[in-house]
Amino acid sequence: MTTDSRVGRSFAIVVAGVYTCGGISAENYGPSWNPSSPTVRSLIEEALTTLDTGVTTRHEGDLDRPTELVPARNAVLFGRVMAAAGVHIGEASQVGALPEWILELPEDAKETLGTIWIHERMTKDPNRNTVKLQMRSRTQLYRKAVGKLVECAIDGSVTVTEQNIIIPAETADGL
Repeated sequence: MTTDSRVGRSFAIVVAGVYTCGGISAENYGPSWNPSSPTVRSLIEEALTTLDTGVTTRHEGDLDRPTELVPARNAVLFGRVMAAAGVHIGEASQVGALPEWILELPEDAKETLGTIWIHERMTKDPNRNTVKLQMRSRTQLYRKAVGKLVECAIDGSVTVTEQNIIIPAETADGL
């Protein structure tokens, strides 16, 4: 699998989903996603279909739990493949960095991943006319890597602070 193939790009999308709206269980390596954005939900569903795991949901109709997307087949094996590719397993608050290969993707793939981060992590600040991607519990290394992906998506620059990634006002209007 190469990152410039359809399968490689699909793999990168589900990996970005793990970091933005999902996780991989430390107990059984089962991955799951709970995207808030219809755009990201569609990207993850399409990617899982391309990767031939299929997609199903769990906890649908359970008022106490969010509905999650999960691979329909070979979920644990798929989670182990992601772990072997350097994807974080377990608590999201313990993430130190993204896998290095993510920043080596072709520009259009990085643009798609940046879009995923924007859709899942952005909050608009109407007082400042900016968009923030909240990254409070993430390392500087992680924030800088995500900042590079977001820059590909917005075709501009961002400011990486101690707690957030800030998208400038002139770009924020289009988001």
